[in-house]
Amino acid sequence: MTFLNWSILLALSALAIPIVIHLLNRSRARVVDWGAMRFLTASLAARSRRIMVEEVLLLVLRCMVVALAVLAAARPFLPTRPTLMLLVLIPAVPAAAICAAIGASMWSRKGLRLRLLVVAALLLGIPAACGVFEQWYQSSRWSFGGGSKDVAIVIDGSMSMTLSGGGGETNFAMAVREARAVVNDCGPGDGISLVLAGAAGRAIIGSPTSNRNDVVAALDELAPTGGSMRAAQGLQLASQTLVGGANPGKKIILITDGQQVGWDVRNKASWRMLGAALSRQPAAADVIVRTLPAPGELANVAVAGITLDRRVIGTDRDVRIDVQVNSTGTAPVSDVAVSLLIDGAPAGAQGG
Repeated sequence: MTFLNWSILLALSALAIPIVIHLLNRSRARVVDWGAMRFLTASLAARSRRIMVEEVLLLVLRCMVVALAVLAAARPFLPTRPTLMLLVLIPAVPAAAICAAIGASMWSRKGLRLRLLVVAALLLGIPAACGVFEQWYQSSRWSFGGGSKDVAIVIDGSMSMTLSGGGGETNFAMAVREARAVVNDCGPGDGISLVLAGAAGRAIIGSPTSNRNDVVAALDELAPTGGSMRAAQGLQLASQTLVGGANPGKKIILITDGQQVGWDVRNKASWRMLGAALSRQPAAADVIVRTLPAPGELANVAVAGITLDRRVIGTDRDVRIDVQVNSTGTAPVSDVAVSLLIDGAPAGAQGG
């Protein structure tokens, strides 16, 4: 079990309020010596024990009301469907609290006190052991059918994805096929969003949905956007789609051919924005990158950057445009020409 608002758990210190009230009420009693009291000692002993047990039960119930209110405000959830710890914890904690309170109130009776405290420790140890086992069980299962989670599928739609990585199938078609396999592996409670990454990524399904037909229909209509993929922008867009999901578990799956131009680490601002977007998630999102095989012999060039010699461009003077062209393929490329188009009409070209 985990919580969306951990800071609210500090309010559990309010459990001291009913305990302090209980102790203050007990301190108001005043002992008055009375000679005939010795005849009532035997009958009052049993009644005192009964009253003490009732007071302890009332104190435990008051503390439980405060604790439940704080835990509800902290928004607890279970990462996956198994609720073994919760089923054991609900009856075990009140029973352990009652045993510990009665044992503390009967401190003078050493034998009974030790037995009650041992029982309380065992009652608390059982849900703790169940929680450790459940945590191990949840973390050991990578399968999407293992629990409810939100999955953002990011497909690389760059121009290089239209090439064949082998077997006569384009990498984009292979990515769509693998995305369908991910959808089939998701459980009935999982939410799925879809992002098409490229020079300007766009969310095809902007919020996680459990309707498999909508996701499959969107995959069938996907087409490459061309250009180069911006990995940081695509992952950030996927993180934004996960915000609308109701499941605590988050996964991002990027299916790409891994072209270097899309992973420009020199643009630190975009990666910082991605880190900030991932940190805003209530739970840490797992990012999985599936790299498809690239063609053995690939000649590929891409425009990596465009720089102007001044910020304000007018008709009063010429402007210098510097274009950086990178070779991202496996085969050498020479004699590359860059053409400038203005409103779709050629305005100039420069060879290199």
